[in-house]
Amino acid sequence: MKGKITATASMFLLLLLLLTFGAEADRCETRSKGYKGTRCNNHNCWAVCITEGNTGGFCKRMGTKCVCTRECGGGGGAPKVPPGGGGDPPVLAGGSNVRPMLGRRGYHV
Repeated sequence: MKGKITATASMFLLLLLLLTFGAEADRCETRSKGYKGTRCNNHNCWAVCITEGNTGGFCKRMGTKCVCTRECGGGGGAPKVPPGGGGDPPVLAGGSNVRPMLGRRGYHV
């Protein structure tokens, strides 16, 4: 009886371990091409990365480098289709569907 419980618990833990490896998508990081400035601001970095077609961005190296993030392949399979399937563009905060203007250094104008 004790052997069956141990075997069942071991199989459950092995299954759980295998599921955790496939649960997270790969994340690729690239330096922003459009962000300008000597001090990086996380919000502005994120906004510039979004306009460059990435999924996000953050400051790296003590706030001197803007790094954009996106999901990257590696597992193969079918391409990911974004949810929603089209229709009207998303409405941003303030009721506008236009992205905020950014100045030369990546700051809001």
